[in-house]
Amino acid sequence: MIAGGVDYGEKATAIRNARLIAKSGLRAPVIYAGNVAAREEAQEILEGASLKTYLVENRADGVYIKL
Repeated sequence: MIAGGVDYGEKATAIRNARLIAKSGLRAPVIYAGNVAAREEAQEILEGASLKTYLVENRADGVYIKL
């Protein structure tokens, strides 16, 4: 799971984490619930590594409570 950050704020960390996960050899689905401004690039990176990727809203009352 990649989560957190502020929408339209700093996005380098989310992109870096997507790249690390993509290179890790992980064969599990990835949930992306981070900065909306980094969403498309993170999705391309993860799906480019053949990882099933789920995109969810980056909300304080959303992903953490529902999981």
